[in-house]
Amino acid sequence: MTPTTPGYKGRNSGLFCGFALAAAAWASPAWSFDCSAPAWGAHAGVVRSHWEETNGQGRLLVRERGTLQRAGFTADGACQRWQWRLALTRSTGERAYEGVSNTNFPIQTTSGLAITDASAQLWTPPVASWSGGLRLNHRRLNRDIAGTGQVRGYPERFTYWQAAVGLRHELALTPDSIISGEGWLGGGPAGTLALSLPTADPTQLKLGTSRLAEIGLQIGSPALAPGQAGWSWHARVDYQWQAIAAGPAKALMRNGIPVGGAAQPATRQQALGVGAGARYRF
Repeated sequence: MTPTTPGYKGRNSGLFCGFALAAAAWASPAWSFDCSAPAWGAHAGVVRSHWEETNGQGRLLVRERGTLQRAGFTADGACQRWQWRLALTRSTGERAYEGVSNTNFPIQTTSGLAITDASAQLWTPPVASWSGGLRLNHRRLNRDIAGTGQVRGYPERFTYWQAAVGLRHELALTPDSIISGEGWLGGGPAGTLALSLPTADPTQLKLGTSRLAEIGLQIGSPALAPGQAGWSWHARVDYQWQAIAAGPAKALMRNGIPVGGAAQPATRQQALGVGAGARYRF
């Protein structure tokens, strides 16, 4: 959203519960699904992030580019050979912001980002080194646009869900290393945007539906066999594309008096990430 123009638009506690339930289920003797002990992991890396907003005619309103730091935690396990993963990842940093006002005046500033992704994955047993997957993801994107000159900044809080189907292929390079590639396609229903413009009361806008495509390439040590304790490692590169359709317009109020309207424009996000991580099963 452009910081000068209202007319342009304007806790992931569930996953922590999932981690706790995974640990409790593994420890419980009453667990009846023949599940292996989970492997607990951590990873870190960097992400080159690209964000664009366009109006209904396809005209570019906002472009942001920057490098974010990414870190997260995972829990991996298997139940009757089906593999599952819970993941919590956080990316933080700044992007350079280039936009235009409603009078076509160029604006250059920065936006501060804090993106939290919580996901759950389920993979089928491999057949000839191929596996199919399902993923449910919740994203919270905190975006703080900095003021510049006489233009005042403001915060935005995006929240939405996405589901995706995936395909993975693994290939042994050596007895001690495996390379794997995976792809995901999916999308989600309309999310929400909590918006606090300096000229209006805080409000909540509705986003459009979303689409996503993602590919990843990973090299690392073979996965530990069920019940086997020890370390495993991996290095990874991935690319993700997301598109969120424009949301409906909503009136903006100030002390109960209408002062304008806002709608989140169509938004495209791209992220190219590299990183490494390790896992341990007790």
